Amino acid sequence: MTRLRRALVAVLVAALAGIVVPLLAGGSDYAAQANPTSQPLPEPSQGRCPKRHMQRLPRDAVARATLAALDQAPAVYRGTRLKGMRATEAILARLDDPGRGGYARVKCGRRVQNRTVVVYLEFPAMRPSASLSQGVVLVSRFAGEYRVWAQLH
Repeated sequence: MTRLRRALVAVLVAALAGIVVPLLAGGSDYAAQANPTSQPLPEPSQGRCPKRHMQRLPRDAVARATLAALDQAPAVYRGTRLKGMRATEAILARLDDPGRGGYARVKCGRRVQNRTVVVYLEFPAMRPSASLSQGVVLVSRFAGEYRVWAQLH
């Protein structure tokens, strides 16, 4: 993905959510912005199906799930340098079935897949390692709050 396209995706995500993300303004470490009430569900690294009820996703779900993934990254990616972190793509899991979205369907069923957003993350501070500089999480809405429930990479 080109630099311009990444920037446009990031701006679109922020605009849809009605929030100006400090990361976009100055490339600062977004980890400092974490909201303590938005901690991920237990053990997202194990990728287990959540036992809590997932709510249907509203129109702005992709934008809000992206912001939640960025917000919760410090808890999900402990030990990862997050300076300059950004979301490179976010997509409804049902539209990403051949990719990472298929995990939600295979592991937890179609209903969970329909209520999940796949968020692809990039951690530039972890370069040159290709594997350490990328992440993928599954985010859903629980009791009105978007939460990371699985860490796939």
